[in-house]
Amino acid sequence: MKENERQKILSVFSNGKKMLCYYEAIGMNRLSDFRGGDANEIAMRINIYLGGNHMNKLGVQAIQNVIDIANEGV
Repeated sequence: MKENERQKILSVFSNGKKMLCYYEAIGMNRLSDFRGGDANEIAMRINIYLGGNHMNKLGVQAIQNVIDIANEGV
């Protein structure tokens, strides 16, 4: 992930370095990748990557925050 994209995502509320690593692991490498996305689907992809049910309501909300910011940039 390019540094400018990392900084955009890290600036979104409730999104830190760990979430950023999860996004990268599932191929979400740009803020625009989240445009029109479904937070529950992305959480499911992260859970599959992690091999279990690791994403709770707060994690799903963090993903939704990124989606909301990405959709504002349309």
